[in-house]
Amino acid sequence: MTKKYARLGVREYWQHEPIGVLPVPALIGERLVDGGYVPIEVYTDESGILRGRSEVLGLDMCVRPDGEFRLYDPVGGEWLRSLSEAVAEVRRLREMLREAGGGDTPSPPYRVRGRL
Repeated sequence: MTKKYARLGVREYWQHEPIGVLPVPALIGERLVDGGYVPIEVYTDESGILRGRSEVLGLDMCVRPDGEFRLYDPVGGEWLRSLSEAVAEVRRLREMLREAGGGDTPSPPYRVRGRL
């Protein structure tokens, strides 16, 4: 499979094994170098978080001690929102608009697995 990725020009890829059933590390990254893939360093930080740096995204790929996969912005020093956090924030903001007299806000022109 990785030969196909290399032919397609995939510069790096990541694998996350979320439930610890398979006999592989919880987080693996590989970067394309001279036509082949080499492992990306993944380490456990002082908080017990498994981390690897994505050069393509400029983000840290992380697995928290509870097994949750998250993205961390090292430049901004903050965690990116998970999908459930983003959906909750959209709902909260829509409710604030309704309470402020903005009426029902229009739906976005896209759908993310159903209506937000």
